[in-house]
Amino acid sequence: MRGVRISQALLAFLVIGLLLPGMLWAQTGKIRGTVVDEATGEAITSANVVLENTSRGAATDIDGFFVILAIQTGTYTVRASAVGYTAVTIADVEISTDRTTELEFKLSGSSVALPDVVLVYEKPIVDKSATSNVTRYSKEDLEFMPNTEVASVLTATPGFKVDEDGKIYIRGGRETDARFLIDGIDTRDPITGESLPMNLSAINIQEIQILTGGMAAEYGQAQSGFVTITTPEGAPDSYNGTVYWE
Repeated sequence: MRGVRISQALLAFLVIGLLLPGMLWAQTGKIRGTVVDEATGEAITSANVVLENTSRGAATDIDGFFVILAIQTGTYTVRASAVGYTAVTIADVEISTDRTTELEFKLSGSSVALPDVVLVYEKPIVDKSATSNVTRYSKEDLEFMPNTEVASVLTATPGFKVDEDGKIYIRGGRETDARFLIDGIDTRDPITGESLPMNLSAINIQEIQILTGGMAAEYGQAQSGFVTITTPEGAPDSYNGTVYWE
């Protein structure tokens, strides 16, 4: 019995060890903002803010403030509603890895049910939450690139170089000075520290984020650069895919 208990404890330890890095490096972003009365500018309390076609959302506090955490990278439609107000929907809201997207909803009072007011999200020119040198390639950006391999996309970025063996170097550093994460999983060899070849097509990428300077403490074990790659999630109620031919 003692041997069985030790084996069970060891198995639990191994499972936690495998899952913990993925949880720590979950590649998600968040949304925060306010919901106010369009006429008076006063905060609307207990308004519901939801990401359509998902189970994620939040309610505003007494100051009309809300925050939605742990949102997978991608494009969403966000809807805000409150009793006695016309709902407002903002489409094409982009969520990036480790970044905060700020939204402001202005709801107009109404005593009768009216259709939603639909707005289109405009990405700000300057990202106030960015504290490091960041380059991002969204799914839409990758669709316009002639290269379909991730390594080819990276070499199109200033400071990247790929040798004959497929090893990637950033800003003149050694191979072990760069770190690559794919959906939170480190691609480096745990023994040698060298990055394993990334045979990944850009067609299957939701976002590529490249940090080459001013990295926060959370991006450890990297000196020349830190690359995070996020793949898209499948739809729970449908099948979809892409076919290319040459």
